[in-house]
Amino acid sequence: MGVQSKIILILISCLLVSFQIAAQTESISIQNSNSVLIVPKTGLNASELALIVNDADAQPVEIANYYKMKRGIPEANLIHVNHGVPWIYDVTTFNSIRSQVMNALQNLPNVQALAITWQGGSQTVGAGMSLSSAMTFGYNTGYVGYNRTGTCSMTTGSPYFASSTTRPRSELNLIPTVVMAGGSIAAIKNGIDRGFSSDQTFPQGHGYFVRTADTSRSIRYSDFQATVNSWNRPDALSLSYIDNSNGAYGADYIEGQSSVLFYQTGLTNVPQIDSNIFVPGALADHLTSYAGSLFDNGQMSLVHFLDAGAAASYGTVSEPCSYTSKFPQASILVANYFKGASALEAYSKSVYAPGEGHVAANDPLARPYKTKAALDANNEVHITTTQLVPGQTYTISGSDSLNGTYTTLVSNISVSAPSIQDIQVSGPMYAFYKLATSGGGGNPPPPPPPADTVAPTVSIDSMSVVRRKLQITLSAQDNVLVSRIECYMNGVLKGSDTSAPYSIAIDTKRMSPGTYSVQYRAYDAAGNIGYSSAVSFTN
Repeated sequence: MGVQSKIILILISCLLVSFQIAAQTESISIQNSNSVLIVPKTGLNASELALIVNDADAQPVEIANYYKMKRGIPEANLIHVNHGVPWIYDVTTFNSIRSQVMNALQNLPNVQALAITWQGGSQTVGAGMSLSSAMTFGYNTGYVGYNRTGTCSMTTGSPYFASSTTRPRSELNLIPTVVMAGGSIAAIKNGIDRGFSSDQTFPQGHGYFVRTADTSRSIRYSDFQATVNSWNRPDALSLSYIDNSNGAYGADYIEGQSSVLFYQTGLTNVPQIDSNIFVPGALADHLTSYAGSLFDNGQMSLVHFLDAGAAASYGTVSEPCSYTSKFPQASILVANYFKGASALEAYSKSVYAPGEGHVAANDPLARPYKTKAALDANNEVHITTTQLVPGQTYTISGSDSLNGTYTTLVSNISVSAPSIQDIQVSGPMYAFYKLATSGGGGNPPPPPPPADTVAPTVSIDSMSVVRRKLQITLSAQDNVLVSRIECYMNGVLKGSDTSAPYSIAIDTKRMSPGTYSVQYRAYDAAGNIGYSSAVSFTN
């Protein structure tokens, strides 16, 4: 059988319907033909998502029915509960609701993720765990920091962080949960339509990663830089790192952009969101303490991103104390989404310590980079994919029977970096095609390192008054790097330093007479905070 094959870099704009045929593979219809393509599974499908519907509220019923229809979610995957929607759930009430859900899931072994279709208030449970995370892991105070202890602290990490699994319930014994949110029923339905339309579009939008002048909320900037450096390539994504930390960009936000694919920033309130046009399937979030509250509460709610056109977002519902580990890491988010994960999976896998935060979405199942295939006018099959892993080799084979003997059509397919690839297959048509690894070609890249959860240590070495100025020297250490230290006097910030040897001079001339408590905080790039012992100073 003569077969000519080649790999070219092109995009094909077509929409295909897929269905799962095995736990680790999925089948994709080849457009313009009766054939199917079997590929390694990279994301959730409709049969694996269950919707939790609160029958006491008309909104979640309407949203669930619309989403079920749009995505083809089985009727059996609707789990019905009946209760009020408080701002804060007491643990007993929440555990009762979760027990109903877990009991229903016993009859749904294929379900791997949940979507809550009701929204209200901050949606916290007990000491400050988010409703969605409590549903994911079960309520546990280990997932709560400041609201439980009264001091900034790290929380329990998620085994789902940066994992490769597409079956978290089966393999990790957790069930990722998303809140379907929006400013109105109409806005959510519009978001569902946009998310659905994004599937297999391989969007050519632009990603913006903004370091703002808000120092406390721009702690992700080093990951922003690394992400842009890795992915801003013609065969991958169009990304920009914007640094306005010193005012050089001129604004802490983007405005008037026509095709926003990613937008990650750090501000209490993000201006001009509605002036931008988000491509279907876009992801956007802003690092602030209460973005996960589904109504504005002094800080902007993530709902503004969803209503502006983003498919999904993330925000915390209780004080996270600026730990980067409690927010989405751009490098993990982009990598998983680009490989073909759904919006729900990409966001859920990007947060190491998600106990205090929500993944929220209009369409949790949006998958813009899911593999697709089409038959062209020359009877050649084009397989467009981003799921090829550097260090792996792949083959395309064909057969007229699903379980029959497959003939190798294209071999030694490999990539040097994650990229959009079109594999072109010429020759007689088969009923079934397979994209599969063939081994060799070196080892796949190692998984990303675990998030840094070790706080710096800081201690005051000396204090003295020289010419009416309080001179303080101190020592600070971290397992990675101390990014800055801050001096607080009676709880008020008096100065900071970003390089060793650390020293801050405080002018005492305008201070009222009296005794003051002096304490230092040391920060690392991951947002961990170390505290010195408090020392008294009398002016």
